[in-house]
Amino acid sequence: MVIFFLGLGAMIFLKLSNDLVIGPIEQMIEKVHEITKDPLKAAHDEEQRVLVEELTEGDEKALIAAKKPETNLETAMLKTTLSKVGALLALGFGEAGSQIIGDNMSRTGDINPMLPGKKQMFIFGFCDIRNFTDATEVLEEGVMLFVNEIGEIVHNVVNRFSGAANKNIGDAFLLVWKFEKEDQVYDAITDEVRVKECNRVSQLSDMALVSFVTLIAELRKARTMTKYNEHQGLNQRLKDYQVRLGLGLHLGYAIEGAIGSYYKIDASYLSPNVRMAERLEGATKHYGVPLLLSSALHQHLSKTTKDKCRQVDFCTMQGNDEPLGLYTIDVDSNQISVDSEQDLLTLKEKKMKRVYQRIARNDMRKKAFNGEIQISDQFTENKDIAAMREPFAGKEWPALY
Repeated sequence: MVIFFLGLGAMIFLKLSNDLVIGPIEQMIEKVHEITKDPLKAAHDEEQRVLVEELTEGDEKALIAAKKPETNLETAMLKTTLSKVGALLALGFGEAGSQIIGDNMSRTGDINPMLPGKKQMFIFGFCDIRNFTDATEVLEEGVMLFVNEIGEIVHNVVNRFSGAANKNIGDAFLLVWKFEKEDQVYDAITDEVRVKECNRVSQLSDMALVSFVTLIAELRKARTMTKYNEHQGLNQRLKDYQVRLGLGLHLGYAIEGAIGSYYKIDASYLSPNVRMAERLEGATKHYGVPLLLSSALHQHLSKTTKDKCRQVDFCTMQGNDEPLGLYTIDVDSNQISVDSEQDLLTLKEKKMKRVYQRIARNDMRKKAFNGEIQISDQFTENKDIAAMREPFAGKEWPALY
């Protein structure tokens, strides 16, 4: 009898220790490993948790079931903290950066800036806020909110079309579109890499261009921009002031990797092609257009999207030995009015919106890559893009070269 009770007690002790100590610790270790492999997953898990709570609101049984695994353990607080720390890391690195850092850590088990990068093909987008010096002098402390509100619109639109934010450089934003590995060809003899001529490449190229055209419309529609467009100080400094961006798009190779030291590290891209996207943005002021894209990107667009573009020049740009064709898409943002019914969302609502947008983004990407939809259809299906293009309907532009 004594042996029976001792055995029973040992079994109960083992179960309790496993449920209350060993199991939770193993779960936390697994969570750390997941964050190490993919820092962005923690951010997605945190957003998913908010979505589950919202969907089960009012359904007490469902809410209890959703929370049940963690409600009876103090370690739940530690697990939640790990998720939030991971989400914060993902926020710092962004989607593009999280993939770079995750790959870096997978090779060594720790972040190591002393590893070689990888040469791959990308589309680089560069956005710069026009008249930023004047805005800084007028808005003073409020300029930080000004930049962040623009950044939220930029990142949101680019993310919707499979792009990723990489750098926030004061008044500018660097965006990246990454091609599938199987759509890139590396020549070991010449040490050159190029993209294939295929549906996935043309669809992603279209996404990059359509996202920038959509961005022009979204910036014009946004209620958050109204206070700046109507700002007395800004209009005194700059007549009929409107928040505007200069936009540049270029396709080319870059070395992708972690840059820095054990004191500070960044996920970045090194290549003359990154600077070329910046130079294209700078050239928009010279040509009087909001957007310029290079012939390197233009040649990979779908035929329908190519037909929407107008060549503005063929020249040698600084930092590039070969002449480059410069193209734009003519749009008039004044054809769009401010969306007075646009909701100003709470932080929780923004998290939920990101979850829904991520689902929609992945669905769009999958259908586009499978040929089920054409991204170029946005030029007719997107009412804002169609409205901005209306003044230029029927115009034919002769090729310069």
